[in-house]
Amino acid sequence: MPMLSRSGLGVLIGSIALGLVGAAARYTEAVAVAAGGIAVMIASFVAVRRAPDLVIVRAGEPARVGRGEELRLRTRVHRLGGPVGDVVEMTDTLGDERVETAASGSGEHLAAEYAITARRRGVVRLGPIRCRRTDALGLMVADHVVAGTTTEILVHPRVLALRGRRLAERFDESESAQRRGSPDPTAGFRSLRPYAPGDDLRTIHWPTTARTGTPMVREYTAPTRPSVAVILLTDVGDYRGTRFEDAADIAASICVTARRDGIEVLLLTASPKVPGSPRPLRSEIEALDLLARCTTTLPDSGIDLGAIAQRLPHATCVFVITGRSEEGLERFSTYGHDVVFVTVADTDGGAARVIGGRAEDIVVPNVEAFARWWNNP
Repeated sequence: MPMLSRSGLGVLIGSIALGLVGAAARYTEAVAVAAGGIAVMIASFVAVRRAPDLVIVRAGEPARVGRGEELRLRTRVHRLGGPVGDVVEMTDTLGDERVETAASGSGEHLAAEYAITARRRGVVRLGPIRCRRTDALGLMVADHVVAGTTTEILVHPRVLALRGRRLAERFDESESAQRRGSPDPTAGFRSLRPYAPGDDLRTIHWPTTARTGTPMVREYTAPTRPSVAVILLTDVGDYRGTRFEDAADIAASICVTARRDGIEVLLLTASPKVPGSPRPLRSEIEALDLLARCTTTLPDSGIDLGAIAQRLPHATCVFVITGRSEEGLERFSTYGHDVVFVTVADTDGGAARVIGGRAEDIVVPNVEAFARWWNNP
C-alpha cells in the first residue's frame, strides 16, 4: 500500500490548506495551484502502486544455519522492463529479524551483499524480499513483495564445546560397556556351556562333549560399543521463557560430542511430530535437523514417559533433559539404564546445582552453565 513521504505529506497538507483559503477568499489562482498539487499526489500514488519489473535471485542460499550465526547473503537484481534507477532499496527477513539494504550497479543487473542473524531455532522462513518504490518527486513510497524470494531454512540449536572425558569415565565404569555375549565364532572365547536348541553346531566342543557325555558348546563374547541416549522432554508448561531453547542446545551439544568421540548416539523427544528413532544417529546433521524441527507440546498432548523409556535399546547412559523438577522422572530409572537428569531452570547465582542424591543429576539455568559443569567434573 503506497504511503506518503515527509515531502508528500507536506505537499498534501499545503495543497488542502491553500485550496480552502483560496476558496474562502475567492482566489481562483490559489485554488488552481491546490488542484495541481492534488493531481500530482494522485499521479505519484498511481506511479508507486505498480510493482517494479524486477527479478531477484539469492546466490549461495544455505539450507541450514546455527542459532546465533550470521547468514551471509548475496542478491542479484535483474531489470525486466524499463529503468528503475541505479539503486534498488530492499528489505529481507529471516523469521522476526529484518535487514534493510540496497542493490546498486548499472545497466540491467544490480547486486547487494548483506548479513542477517538467525536468532530463532526452528524451521524459519527466509524472505520474502520487499522492494521499495518511490516516485520521481519523492512524494510517495510503496513496498512490493518480489515473487519467488521466500524459502525455508533450518536453524540448528547451538553446539557448545564439551570435553569427552566425562563420557569416557562413565563408560569405563559401566560393565555393560565392556563385553557381551555373542554367537559369532570369530569373537573372543569366554566359556563352555551346555548345548541349547538353536545353537550353531559349529560351536560344539567335541572333546568336552565326548568326555562328559553332554553336548557342550563354546560361548563367545564381543566388545559392546558404548552408546548414549538423549531424551528431550517437550511439555511447554515445564519451561519458562527461553529455557526450551537452552534444553535443545544441551541435547545438541551432547549428541555432537558423543558422535565426534565415536560413540553411538540415540536421540528421542517427547514431540509427536519428531519423536526420533531408537536406531543410532548416522550423522551430526541428523541430530541437529531433528532438534531444529522439535517444538514444545501442550500438557494434554498425551506424552507417555514410560513409552519413551521403552523405546530405548541397550544404551550405556541416558541423559533426560527437561524443564521440570525431578518429580515423577524416576520412571525412567526403572528400565535398567544409567540415567542422568538435566533440569533447565533458574538457580541461585546462575551456576549448576546438584539435585537428588547423585552428583550427576543437576539443574542448570542455561546451556553455558551446563557446559561449565560438564567440562569441570
